[in-house]
Amino acid sequence: MLESTAINPEGAAPWKILVVDDNDDDLFLIRDLLEEDWPGGVAPAVTTAATFEEALRLAGKDAFDLCLFDYQLGREDGLRLLETVRNQGISTPVILLTGHGDEEVAVAAMKAGVADYIPKRRLSPELLQHAVRYVIEMHRAELLRQRAETALMESEERYRELVFNIPAAICELAPSGAILFVNPALREISGYTEEELVGNNWWDIFRVEPLLRKQAGELSCRNNPELTKRFELTIHAKDGTPRVLNWNVTCRLDQEGVLQQMVCVGVDISELVQLREELKALAITDELTGLLNRRGFFTLGEHQLRLAARQRKDLFMIYADLDNMKTINDTLGHEAGDEALRAVASVLRETFRESDVIGRLGGDEFAVLVAGAPGHDDAQIRQRLAENLARHNRHSSSALAISVGVARLAAGDKLSLDLFVKQADHLMYEEKQRRRTTGRD
Repeated sequence: MLESTAINPEGAAPWKILVVDDNDDDLFLIRDLLEEDWPGGVAPAVTTAATFEEALRLAGKDAFDLCLFDYQLGREDGLRLLETVRNQGISTPVILLTGHGDEEVAVAAMKAGVADYIPKRRLSPELLQHAVRYVIEMHRAELLRQRAETALMESEERYRELVFNIPAAICELAPSGAILFVNPALREISGYTEEELVGNNWWDIFRVEPLLRKQAGELSCRNNPELTKRFELTIHAKDGTPRVLNWNVTCRLDQEGVLQQMVCVGVDISELVQLREELKALAITDELTGLLNRRGFFTLGEHQLRLAARQRKDLFMIYADLDNMKTINDTLGHEAGDEALRAVASVLRETFRESDVIGRLGGDEFAVLVAGAPGHDDAQIRQRLAENLARHNRHSSSALAISVGVARLAAGDKLSLDLFVKQADHLMYEEKQRRRTTGRD
């Protein structure tokens, strides 16, 4: 059975990862994310390259389990680097990272053959580690499947030798679905003995759900004898446990072209499917506004704190609260309230840089973490935010008002992110109280 390394186990050789980015700060952050605590396992060995040429030299010199390419590499880009390494016969899987969430770049990246595409602003330790584990293991599963399929093309003697030893499930089926042969790997995955399998119907013994059975039948070469098909198939082991197989069906025809048997190769990807579902659940984005959610803000904010300490930069925490949110919801309805929250998010995006960490912490509360130059005060930040809010109000039928608190963390000072947010929150509350006292709310 395929040994699982979905979490690289302690004592195993660390995965080798090449990170290519021409921005030193981004290299620092990505390495930091990759080397964060790996639950139950060992962190990867990370090698970095800052130029296109250095990346080519390292990729050709060493065997990596995975490459992370930045999309922007000076005059070149990550897709060009991918094309070049592929032309050199290097098949290492690649994840493309970019500072922008450009949909066109994403489409071009997937067409070029990257294993995944991740905007840097979405990165968190959990997301990156899950993506790394998923891509590496899927690549290994694919290599295993290719090895098994190669065995099918060998001589009969060589074929039998390989199928009995290869850690991939292999079986032979009659056109009716009757099982003619199973190898030890399939018996181990399923928990059935050879006597319990051979002679029985594949679909019945593995309790494949009727809909899946129908879909798999439509995909299989029983209906399309000239084709070889690949699909994911869920079967049930003897103890009832569902197992997901990356399934490949190849047909053997007689001289008249009549189907004689189907040879099936499967790699157990059950843990990878679970990992894929976990990846979907690792959302750090607020669905309503598109900003970071609370989890995403604190995750990326922690790394921004470390980066600012390394660069000896001041940090500013802006805490903003939409005034009269309850009144908007009560008088105009929740749709109007949602639209107001989206408008605040839009003003914040216009005001701050893409490198700043902008999040909706919940309800009508927003926070922004800004890295500034030493000695810089908050006056410019407040002015820019006020100007953009006024511009929005001039062009909108519903004017917005927000209360803002700005806290500063001087270069070299230390403070937890949670306390930093609370400082700005307290200053925002004081401003809101002053506005209410003066009748400006």
